[in-house]
Amino acid sequence: MKYYHVFIQSLEKRGLWRQGISFDHSKENMMECIVSPFNKRKTFRFGERLVDLKKIDRILVFESDKQISEIVLPNGEDPHEADMSFLIHSFWKGKVEGVRECTSEFVIPSEKKPANSQD
Repeated sequence: MKYYHVFIQSLEKRGLWRQGISFDHSKENMMECIVSPFNKRKTFRFGERLVDLKKIDRILVFESDKQISEIVLPNGEDPHEADMSFLIHSFWKGKVEGVRECTSEFVIPSEKKPANSQD
């Protein structure tokens, strides 16, 4: 079985970045609860909160052959205890055996307007 892990980064009030990752989704659950609503530009629940789509800066999808509890990071750390930046970097750069980045297979890129756009 394949497991899917979704990372979201958003820019919140006062210019603070918020990051979160949701682990161990089936493909069906990930598509229904996160990816499809995101691709349709609809609000969706991510963990304990509703996501404001306008604030999402980045969404990444990773696929693994193992549940997150069975994965060990390159430094030997448990992913649940790891620094978020190190975890995402390790996944994204292919440094964790059996984990691959597959965002483009599922997520339709949002059309962000330039910061200086007049509208």
